[in-house]
Amino acid sequence: MNWNHKAMKQRWPKLTDEDLRRVNGNRDQLSQVLAERYALPIDQAELQVEDYEETEGVAKPSKS
Repeated sequence: MNWNHKAMKQRWPKLTDEDLRRVNGNRDQLSQVLAERYALPIDQAELQVEDYEETEGVAKPSKS
């Protein structure tokens, strides 16, 4: 996935550069990192990722 790291850090200021490297465009990994950094249930973190994708116009992966 092609995410804008600057926009991500503005939206989630607790994310570190290392977090973004670790995530490396993987939405499931991003959800896990957000859940850890912000003490969120995974389903709430996933909703935030979905909202980010919609707001930033990020293409969601197609489901096979």
